[in-house]
Amino acid sequence: MSLRSRLIPFALLAVAPAAAAQTAAGDWKFETGQVAGICRLSGDMEISKPDAHGASTCRFVAKQSCPGDPPLEFSVQQSCSVARSGKKVEITSRIERVLSVKPDDFLDTVKRGYAPDNFSVRLNASGTEMSGLFHSKSVSTVRFWRPNSDLVS
Repeated sequence: MSLRSRLIPFALLAVAPAAAAQTAAGDWKFETGQVAGICRLSGDMEISKPDAHGASTCRFVAKQSCPGDPPLEFSVQQSCSVARSGKKVEITSRIERVLSVKPDDFLDTVKRGYAPDNFSVRLNASGTEMSGLFHSKSVSTVRFWRPNSDLVS
């Protein structure tokens, strides 16, 4: 086996992370800092590969948990568009439906008052994390990470 044939696999491994870092496509988990004073928002998001024009779409379920008396927890399914410029990623969302609310008597309040969850984040060089701001009716920090570090190129 020649030296060249032994080095090619290593060269391919070195290039793979750089190629993956060029896209935000794939599966993500996210979590915000405090929202509305006492709540936290977390969820799972799937971002599509960019089309020929560089546009991506996404879908996610956001789960908001608020300790208190009574504690409030609800999940909202959303669709979104993704705009990317360099490492900056803008995610603009639209509510599809409220999936669950506990306690049940807050269902109407959540349906009437919940606003779409939007994000302004930066993709890190390795393509494994995004961090920045969550903005909706309130603003907070947010961190996205790949659930199993599988990168999509």
